[in-house]
Amino acid sequence: MKRIILIALIATVYFPSNAQTIIEDSGISSVMRHYTQINKSKTETNGYRIQLVVTRDRRQMEEAKRKFELAYPDKEADWTFLAPYYKLKVGAFLDKLSAWPYYRSLLKDFPTAILTTDRIEVAEALNY
Repeated sequence: MKRIILIALIATVYFPSNAQTIIEDSGISSVMRHYTQINKSKTETNGYRIQLVVTRDRRQMEEAKRKFELAYPDKEADWTFLAPYYKLKVGAFLDKLSAWPYYRSLLKDFPTAILTTDRIEVAEALNY
């Protein structure tokens, strides 16, 4: 009998129960639900794009866009104007590592291309 009690005592000391009960304050729960809703509604994130051309001449930017669209008909190039510069960018990548092979392949046709950070749509990034 003493032996059984001793074994039971040793078992409870060496193998404690992993079940734990966490009691969360209702204020914390409501704040966490609020942050979860905000994060689910966000469709943009920080990511990377490849900037092919930066120029003051719109015709030069449009020529580069045509060149890109002929070489890569399945990909889209977008341009922006931030006075006085026109910027032609392609791609949408969540991290630099996934953008790198595409960037290296574009350097043959666009030697001045650079990898830049930008706000990107998450759905757009999943297409690359």
